[in-house]
Amino acid sequence: MSLYVVVEGDRTEPRLYRAWLPLLLPGIAEVRRIEDARGRAFFLIAGKGYPHYLDRIEAAIEDIRASQGRFTHLLVCIDAEEAGHDERLAEVEGAIARGRCPVASTVIVAECCVETWLLGNRRFIRPAPHDPELGQFLRHYDVRTLDPEGIAPHPGHRNRASLCLRYVQAAFRERHERYSKKNPGAAA
Repeated sequence: MSLYVVVEGDRTEPRLYRAWLPLLLPGIAEVRRIEDARGRAFFLIAGKGYPHYLDRIEAAIEDIRASQGRFTHLLVCIDAEEAGHDERLAEVEGAIARGRCPVASTVIVAECCVETWLLGNRRFIRPAPHDPELGQFLRHYDVRTLDPEGIAPHPGHRNRASLCLRYVQAAFRERHERYSKKNPGAAA
């Protein structure tokens, strides 16, 4: 199995998926050049956010076609943000169909953002936090008992993604660690 992977962002997602894919698919290794893809390998590119990742998907399909059978699968990992899972999924599947992708494809859509997945680690969020902001977030929406992908908007945050980012940062701070889009820390 060899994967051509397109991730939405250009900072957080490449770092996370580079760390996560070998854990999820033991024996797979990243290659930095398409021509090095052989056997159990993955080649990862950053989509540079919405809507730019749609252009990267088109380019990825061209790369796959030109790679002479080096890839068996196209994997696209994006965030739904405020649009919703089904809308983003249909949009990306449409781009893949229009490009006539010659290999199997899978689209993974994070409901809201990748930080909602991090909030899904119930053991990471302490039940009685000392951090006042984390306590406030838990009172607003307790991700230890509720699905983080269903998080409700919160006053003071322009959207759910910005709320989830701050929530994750507060959870990391509670553990005397740091998380940022540029450096996802222990998450990677």
